[in-house]
Amino acid sequence: MATTKTTKKAAVAPKTETKVETKVEATAKTEDTTAKKAAAKTAAKTTEKKATAKKTTTKAAATKKNEMFIQFSGFEFSSEELLEKVKADYTAQTGKKTITSTKLYVKPEDMKVYYVVNDKFMGDVYLG
Repeated sequence: MATTKTTKKAAVAPKTETKVETKVEATAKTEDTTAKKAAAKTAAKTTEKKATAKKTTTKAAATKKNEMFIQFSGFEFSSEELLEKVKADYTAQTGKKTITSTKLYVKPEDMKVYYVVNDKFMGDVYLG
């Protein structure tokens, strides 16, 4: 009679489990990295929005306008009106249009504005 040998192979299951665990760990690391990148992008967008909000606040503050009026004997003059008259007089007398500084001295009883332009030129304008 012929004898047959049967050989049993060892189970390969532990090796397969190790590979699965490695794949799960790699997937978990990838998900953590993706989550961190998404959080960083969200934080960057939030920071950009805050910076934009701060800029608009600064612009709004810069657009404030101050006005001054001088009233005397039934007349009223605004500071802008006086400055325009001074600029026109300075340009007419000197022919120059460049003004870096202006100082105005209003003397209502004389109905005049005395001025100094660019710390060099002095003049006056009649208000009547």
